[in-house]
Amino acid sequence: MTALEWHTLELALRQARRWLRRADVLAVGIGQRHEHGRWQPGRPCIVVKVAWKLAEDRLRATRRRPVPPWIAVDVRGRRRRVRVDVQETRGQMSGWLHGLVGSGIGHDNVTIGSVSAIVRTSGGTRLALISGHVGNTAGRALSIGGVAGVTRAPVFTSRMDHCLVDVPALPDGAECLDDHALAGVAPVASLGVDRVLYFNRAATGQRVPVVLRHIKMDASFDYPDGARELKGMVVTDGLTVKGDSGALLYDNAFRAIGTLVGSFGGESYFLPCETALPTLGVTLC
Repeated sequence: MTALEWHTLELALRQARRWLRRADVLAVGIGQRHEHGRWQPGRPCIVVKVAWKLAEDRLRATRRRPVPPWIAVDVRGRRRRVRVDVQETRGQMSGWLHGLVGSGIGHDNVTIGSVSAIVRTSGGTRLALISGHVGNTAGRALSIGGVAGVTRAPVFTSRMDHCLVDVPALPDGAECLDDHALAGVAPVASLGVDRVLYFNRAATGQRVPVVLRHIKMDASFDYPDGARELKGMVVTDGLTVKGDSGALLYDNAFRAIGTLVGSFGGESYFLPCETALPTLGVTLC
């Protein structure tokens, strides 16, 4: 890097430090660009660290402006632009975050699934939504993100593998996913193949990006009572692991898309929330 390039970056950094006053910005500095999942050697820029990168409509809803992609500085009488790269820490700098969505479901001190969502009945009762094959049977005692819960009867159909759980001591904010309230349900018709989506790994809390590969897929899964064909699923990269069952698939606007059934053939299969929630007679909290 030349002395002129370094001086330009330092001038840009002086401007960028004002973003540290924003609650969503964790760190600002000079660093390496990260694009398409890879570091870009020899391409220094201003790096802004945030917990999560959000869609612009989600930023507007929380009255925050997007960080601009460039900073303009005057260097020796010439106007120069310096690239700004917003990079997410995925919660690692702030530790365990608020909310139960995406947290682990425990049974006999083993993580057996993930909390899909906190939902509300028409009568106003708040319940946890989990995978039906994780709930397994009515009256089963489970730990829902560390809070005691008891399952209702699981629902199994060609488009359902879900279970509602009574959790009498649900804390305030339980409906949040890493401090963010879910922003509704995304219709499957609004999704595009090759789009990047996310789920949270129950055992670690890690946010995992995945690429949408197929929509409206039908596939057969093995259950204790035999094989069952499930219809209309959303399919992503197969990055889910044992213990992720029920994990919520969502976009960067924090809209709920689907809940994990399972994986095979290097891909993960999710049942759409737009079908499941109305069938269960519940809405997102």
